Amino acid sequence: MDSETPSKRNPVESIASEYAESVRSGKRLSVDSLAEANPEHESAIRDLLPVIEKLEQARQTHIQRPSGLATLGVSRPERLGDFRLVRQIGRGGMGVVFEAVQKSLGRRVALKVLPSSLLSNDEQLRRFEHEARTAAALHHTNIVPVFGVGQDQGFHYFVMQRIDGYGLDALLLDPDRNLTPQQVARLGVQSASALSYAHHQQVLHRDIKPANLLVNDDLDLWITDFGVAKALESEAVTRTGDVVGTLRYMAPEQVVGESDVRSDIYSLGLTLYELLAGRPAIDDSSIRQAIVARRPAPSPPALRQLNPHVPKDLETILHTAMSNDPAARYQTANALELDLVAFLEGTSISVRRMPVWERAHRWAKRNPAVAALSMLSVLLLASVAVLSSTGFIQLRAAFEREQRNRQKTEQIAEVAVGTVDQIFRRFAGGMQSADSDKEFGAAPAISLETAELLEDLLPFYDEIDRLSFSDGGGTPQLQQSTAGAQTAVAELHFNLGHYQRAIDTFEGMLKKEAAVDDNSSQGHVQLAMLRNRLGFAFRMLGEDDTAEREHRLALQMLKKGASQMDPADGIKSRSIRFEIARTHYLLAMHVLPGMGPTAMPTVDVLRSTHFVGRSGLPRGAEPRLGPQGPGQFGPGQFGPEQLGPRQLGPRQMQRGPFRPEGRPRSR
Repeated sequence: MDSETPSKRNPVESIASEYAESVRSGKRLSVDSLAEANPEHESAIRDLLPVIEKLEQARQTHIQRPSGLATLGVSRPERLGDFRLVRQIGRGGMGVVFEAVQKSLGRRVALKVLPSSLLSNDEQLRRFEHEARTAAALHHTNIVPVFGVGQDQGFHYFVMQRIDGYGLDALLLDPDRNLTPQQVARLGVQSASALSYAHHQQVLHRDIKPANLLVNDDLDLWITDFGVAKALESEAVTRTGDVVGTLRYMAPEQVVGESDVRSDIYSLGLTLYELLAGRPAIDDSSIRQAIVARRPAPSPPALRQLNPHVPKDLETILHTAMSNDPAARYQTANALELDLVAFLEGTSISVRRMPVWERAHRWAKRNPAVAALSMLSVLLLASVAVLSSTGFIQLRAAFEREQRNRQKTEQIAEVAVGTVDQIFRRFAGGMQSADSDKEFGAAPAISLETAELLEDLLPFYDEIDRLSFSDGGGTPQLQQSTAGAQTAVAELHFNLGHYQRAIDTFEGMLKKEAAVDDNSSQGHVQLAMLRNRLGFAFRMLGEDDTAEREHRLALQMLKKGASQMDPADGIKSRSIRFEIARTHYLLAMHVLPGMGPTAMPTVDVLRSTHFVGRSGLPRGAEPRLGPQGPGQFGPGQFGPEQLGPRQLGPRQMQRGPFRPEGRPRSR
């Protein structure tokens, strides 16, 4: 059931259908009457209905068969006059073409016969005779010559040269016969040359298409079928306003009954385009929709999008030839021929690819309503762009002011940090450092009161950061000074035996380092060093499991840092290798009975673990006396630059009982 009731249909569509039916029945309605009866649609009616009438007239010229092709039916004769019909070799809307033999001359010719069913149509008969006279008057290498006309047994016919070839439409249907751009250009040269001659003889072909261009195996070309040709100086047979030709290859102006030499150029351009694209340039449905919508058919897509092997110059030539705007096409077939020859010879062509602004201008002329909306959109976008630019300039100025203020703040913060650093160093005695070249557990002699005083200085670093930088970012100097001060205080607590306070400081430092999220190899090394210090402090409290966990976390970070390290960076490479070795050492060590930050195990304990020789001194080590006494035998923390090629362990082990490869030194 049809869901679209007449009330729901577009009124103009209903009027168009009614008018088309009246034209088919021979009782054509008056356009003026329909326009007056529907004043709200008057403009559309006056524009659309004449086009529908012309299309109906064109359709009625092909009433012979449902396919639109003529046929002689069962009454086909065996002979016509001096000619014996051999076989049918072609068929069009206005006649059937046979291969025939002329008995008197013994030559093979082509015979085009008008079906008897069309004899009652005076217009068809006049056009058939007109084709014969027009083609017979044209003498060109690339136009099929007509030898004569005749009539026999009620059939009208004319005699043409027999071309041993086929239409270009056969090439389009054969996927194995792909023509090169140069071959297509040569076909274009021959076609344009023939059209140029015909135009100079005041004849328009008006039905250029692949089926009407015959070629042989050598790609020699002939134009045929001048059945709808128009003499420019005469309108006797084809009246102004007639819609003739093949819809797919009609120029836009030809659809409304207007044509000139540029219409033939358009059709030829479309034909050559299809030979290279391997598909129709424009489908019939798009043309019909464009006609109903009273707008030009869409332009074909860029040829190189469909066939990238087509040279740019050839693409430009063909797109110029088939421009929707007649003024933008080649104005003569000879101009098209010359550019195709220039392409084949590799010289400059006369046309250029239309620039974007010119294409936009032409498009706006064809689509004024859409162009007006597009222009409004562009203006709105331009306004938004101007406002955005103004906002960006203001934002940039604010950003630059913020940068200047931040620089001033950093300078003030640097002065404050320098002052606190100076106080800290005075009391700490050179302990403040975040580097790895100082021994952990080997600080200068210092009192508990001094350590507490230094610890009280630590909040000053955080306060400077909070007051100076709202984002907490700080400067590299402030971050380094804070880390160095915290490390120094933690080591002082460790050497004073305040392991828990050292642990608290190290854990606070770990939280800050994790918040920075430094994923570099150096960042992993810094975190690993902190975890090793933390682990050793847990070890001194007897929390071996917690200590081992920290050391293993340190080892994971070091391996991650090693994977990100640049092998060419020798200093960082040695630093990571050293810290990995130190971590393995800390994982393997145990706190011996009597060991502490300021005390060593007894000689008997050390001798039982092979850490001393018979002399009672550490193997390979010399006594190191100082304010901290035996506490200097704690696990050292040194940079790899302090170690020689055989010094891979902590400082206490530099000349200790193990070689670099891990075997005991032989005595």
